Amino acid sequence: MSMMHKMMAIMPGTISCKELDEKLDEFMEGDLSGWDRFRFRLHFLMCAACKAYATGYAKTVGLIKNSIGEGDAQDTDVPEDLIESILEQSSKEPGS
Repeated sequence: MSMMHKMMAIMPGTISCKELDEKLDEFMEGDLSGWDRFRFRLHFLMCAACKAYATGYAKTVGLIKNSIGEGDAQDTDVPEDLIESILEQSSKEPGS
């Protein structure tokens, strides 16, 4: 565990990388409270790996929405095995 992660573990108000990962979709959709959005931004300031992961996630979602049309994105189911494959590959990237 890096020194930064140790500091985040004892700082009040911070979230873990795991919690960020679990709620990233809610963050991207704007479904979190102001406090939780602040906690995410604080985490991004301290954790370059999560910031890079979230940036890649946002780009991927954007590409998918653009490829199927913005209005159709809500009505289209993304195959679960595709999601799992993307998440598995992103966890294997250096620095994750």
